[in-house]
Amino acid sequence: MIGTSAAVERLLRERIGEAGAEVLARAERLAGEIRFLPWPDRARALDAFCWAEAQRRLSTEEITGVVNRQPAMLRRSERVRAYAEATSAALAGCLLLLGEAEVVESEATALTYLLTGHQPLLRAAMDWIEAGGGGRLRDSMVRLPGFAFLFLILYPNDSAESFMARDAFWAAMLGRY
Repeated sequence: MIGTSAAVERLLRERIGEAGAEVLARAERLAGEIRFLPWPDRARALDAFCWAEAQRRLSTEEITGVVNRQPAMLRRSERVRAYAEATSAALAGCLLLLGEAEVVESEATALTYLLTGHQPLLRAAMDWIEAGGGGRLRDSMVRLPGFAFLFLILYPNDSAESFMARDAFWAAMLGRY
């Protein structure tokens, strides 16, 4: 691994407080799992992590509220907020441990970077989208229900990302891709 655990732990503690050590452990495990995978396989593994974490941490009612875009659920549920913060931070920590470049060359990379909440990675994803790559994001997201679910939380307003994520989530869950 290229990044140091101490540096990533500091970043995670700044971002999510005392839960930083627990999130670092998840990030280290993820980094070990995906370090030799190409980006499409990395995205699938990270997507599975996002969905498994949602199922582990959230109730059926909370998951339904997120998918149905119920803004009150997003505002009042501490568990939904904590899930999104920890999962996003774990993705960022994983990529930082791997020393991922702040360059996007594929949909899988862009979708992952958009979920990290880490400004240099977010900028790289936005640059790729602005250069014309954004049109292919939905087609990739329909194969990534965990990513789509996390997008619904991180982009809760009536943005194109939110609608794209909801449609992609349902398409993925119903096997329509």
